[in-house]
Amino acid sequence: MRRVRRRRPDDLPRPARPGRRHPVLVVLATLLALVLSAGAGSALVAPPASAAPAVVVDLLVTPTSAQAGQSVSASARVHGASGTVAVQAITIAVRNSSGAQFDFPGATAASIPTSGYTFNSGARTFAAGTYDAFVAVQINGTWTNLEPHKAFTVGSPSPGVVVDTLTVPTSPTSGQSVNASARLRATGASVAVQAVTVAVRGVGGTQADFPGATAATVPSGGYTFTSGARTFGAGSYEAFVAVQVNGTWYNLDPHKIFTVGAAPNLLTFGNEFNGHTGSDPNAGSTGTRGGAFSTDPCWRNPTGCNGNTTQVEYRADHVRQDGTNLVITADTNHGAGAQCGNAPCRYGSGRLTMLNWAAGGTPTFQQLGGHWEARMQLPKGSGMWPAFWTVGDPTRGEEWPQNGEIDIAEYFGGPDPSNINTYLHYGESADVNWGAHAPVDVSAWHTYALDWDNSATGYLKFSVDGTVIRTITAADANARQAGLWSRIQTHPQSIILDLAVGGAGGTPPTGAFSRNMLIDYVRVYETPMR
Repeated sequence: MRRVRRRRPDDLPRPARPGRRHPVLVVLATLLALVLSAGAGSALVAPPASAAPAVVVDLLVTPTSAQAGQSVSASARVHGASGTVAVQAITIAVRNSSGAQFDFPGATAASIPTSGYTFNSGARTFAAGTYDAFVAVQINGTWTNLEPHKAFTVGSPSPGVVVDTLTVPTSPTSGQSVNASARLRATGASVAVQAVTVAVRGVGGTQADFPGATAATVPSGGYTFTSGARTFGAGSYEAFVAVQVNGTWYNLDPHKIFTVGAAPNLLTFGNEFNGHTGSDPNAGSTGTRGGAFSTDPCWRNPTGCNGNTTQVEYRADHVRQDGTNLVITADTNHGAGAQCGNAPCRYGSGRLTMLNWAAGGTPTFQQLGGHWEARMQLPKGSGMWPAFWTVGDPTRGEEWPQNGEIDIAEYFGGPDPSNINTYLHYGESADVNWGAHAPVDVSAWHTYALDWDNSATGYLKFSVDGTVIRTITAADANARQAGLWSRIQTHPQSIILDLAVGGAGGTPPTGAFSRNMLIDYVRVYETPMR
């Protein structure tokens, strides 16, 4: 049986040997090349130079101080351009000035995600000379050479110092204070270095060296350098020891890649509502900024409460945990003689606020910006008006709408039964009353969220189950009402959860009824997630 040889990295095209060719043969070869280039489906044709590669190289780290016969390695940080890419092989290929192949060993199969993958080659030696290194990947049987290419020279002048070990941070996060260390030794007599440091370069070559460079005498027996500490932003970095000897800086091998992850998003308030059956809504609250719910007789100052057109008495006994969820019940059970504004109450329900009206409306939790979300199952039908929303601090001398309101998820059971609504209510005097809706079956479980970037060019993004249904940018806000974004930026918000009956929810059911609003959890994070 005829054996078919599989292409390997060492089969990558090399320059042709110089030689004389008959003119007719040259013409025929040119015509054949044109025919082949027209066959886009042919496996023999390389992808066009303009084709976007499936894998992108963020960092390529090659030797910088190697001497002839010294064992050295290389590494690369790569990522999938638009999703995880399964490569049959990834390697760091090397060519000398004549095109001869001197690849680093260690080619391996890998799955390369968009978040990044670090490839570390095996070690090998080189003769003195200049070399070209690049990452090569094999995908679906085809090898692709990736940019950038990086030249390195073997046999450059040596400072007489080598690095035995270089220790860099392992899995640090953005903003975390970290340092690095290295063990150096002189290859002969002790070497006086004017400075030794651990240098760092980010993607694109930006300099981010560790502090603490110092003069030292490096003996043949070894010297340990420990840098000062610093923080890094999220991303990938190349680290190496640099020494200054007789006024000249030398970058020493090995070079190492380390990756800094994004800082964890701080949970500032949360409640999973897993308290035992009958427990109050605050059982199980967590977060770094406190926060507690209380029963809200009216979403505005109770002394001016007019029932908000709903004739609902908001009662503590209509809010409870059931071991899995927070349950807010709306029904026809209300206190005897209870008044809702100027009219007798007709319904009982629950409204929870983080404004402590027993202390004049002081917020128990408030925040500017971040990620706010609740997973909820809402009651459908005319008269139902459940909402997950926020209001501003009334103790700052401003009432609604000056202190603001953001409706993250609001349902109007009568007039708009097939949609979830989002609203902004802000204004110097007139309420901006800016709403929009999107189709959602609220009787199913959904996660409703707000991502709020509070910067000068920020945004509000409303989403359902991770899909953004509405975006308001700072520019949009100011176009809607002059100065609106500044008002949003300067008025921290607190949470309200409620199930109103009537009013904007439409005509309530006739006769006795009982409907439940279920909340699996509420969470607020320090920074937006979208």
